[in-house]
Amino acid sequence: MTSARYISFFSIRNTWTFTGILLAGLILAGCNSPVESHKIDFEHECWKTQDTLQISFPNSGLSKKYSMQLDLTFTHDFKYRNLYVGLLSQSPSGKKQELKFPLELMDDGGNWFGKLSGKTISYHADLSRQDVFQQEGEYHFKLYQFMQDDLVCGVRNAAFSIWEEK
Repeated sequence: MTSARYISFFSIRNTWTFTGILLAGLILAGCNSPVESHKIDFEHECWKTQDTLQISFPNSGLSKKYSMQLDLTFTHDFKYRNLYVGLLSQSPSGKKQELKFPLELMDDGGNWFGKLSGKTISYHADLSRQDVFQQEGEYHFKLYQFMQDDLVCGVRNAAFSIWEEK
């Protein structure tokens, strides 16, 4: 009987230790912040074509790897299955490039791929490309929506960020 209590106490203590280590790891991992970011809250929850997210980013080393991410918050008023975004980039040498990304937000049945929370849906997109940061110096980015409609309602906000990969 005594050994059973000892094993039970030992297991609980190890569980608490493991939980503490796990929480500390999650907190430390969560402390990572973007190198650069820009967030817009859209007026009347409608994204206008001229509403752009702009970032200037100093790339200080070719050995570093970065990821570009877009986080969007939608309302249930959003009437499309997809959202098309464009990314204008300018490298330190002045070379300009435009990329277009179709973001599939829902399946054929209208079920969201993002995370539902009450009246909003959070959607995360990774816009990374391996060949983007091939030069040291200042990069400039503009991210915009390029749907057929100039005004896309049901989009509460958008955040465009660049993260250093560890």
